[in-house]
Amino acid sequence: LKLIVGKFYPNLNIFTEDLELKGFQTSFHLGNNEIFYVSGDTKDLSSFKILGWSSLLSKNTSISLSLSAIKENAEENYLADILILNKNKLPLGNIDILQESNIYLRNSNLYVSFITKTELSIGSISLKGLLGYLNPNTPSFCALDSGDFGAILTLAIPFSSNIFPEYTLGYLYNMKIYDHKIIVGLNNQWNLSNYLYLISIIKYVYSFRNNSKLYTHLSFNFPTLEGRMWNSIYIKYEKNLNEEDISLGLKISYQF
Repeated sequence: LKLIVGKFYPNLNIFTEDLELKGFQTSFHLGNNEIFYVSGDTKDLSSFKILGWSSLLSKNTSISLSLSAIKENAEENYLADILILNKNKLPLGNIDILQESNIYLRNSNLYVSFITKTELSIGSISLKGLLGYLNPNTPSFCALDSGDFGAILTLAIPFSSNIFPEYTLGYLYNMKIYDHKIIVGLNNQWNLSNYLYLISIIKYVYSFRNNSKLYTHLSFNFPTLEGRMWNSIYIKYEKNLNEEDISLGLKISYQF
């Protein structure tokens, strides 16, 4: 039995990778099955609830089904989601393929979206690819904005035994506002010791419609108690055409 209370990221599937909730999550595990329920509020939505089930179908395949109730402007809409993960071994490494699609019911209309995410790893080198389409009428809680269609690639090549950079390049076309976007980014992890490592992130989204965005993140992380406790001090900076935001925070989590 797992219970999470507070402000957190459920990260239940690809579409909810960036979903930040203020509420709770409870999960019941039995063998290879998990039943979960999530409820809370977001910055833009007054209510968000998810009921789901995930299971291991075979040695290499797992599935997750969920139904979400999303309240927008005093109106409740529903999102049905299915995710299938296939893990396969290659002669020199591994390949993981995530396929996810959902149907969003809004004002008696159905809207379909899909994302495919693949990760190829050979030793300490990995290549990640994301290809997806998020319907313009479906709210965004992931790397894609509503209406985006395109692909994002991430390459991770260790610089040394202590420095692990990731390079990101992507192209997206937004069908909602007819905008072309180019994404470049660098995510670097530097292991200073067994009890301290530094994470720095910089991402720039260039927009052809003059709506470019800059995102930077710097955090000092202190894993302790053999990984059961996680402490992080971070500073975050975001800037786009209309606003600029700087935040400083402390994040502590404990698993038992």
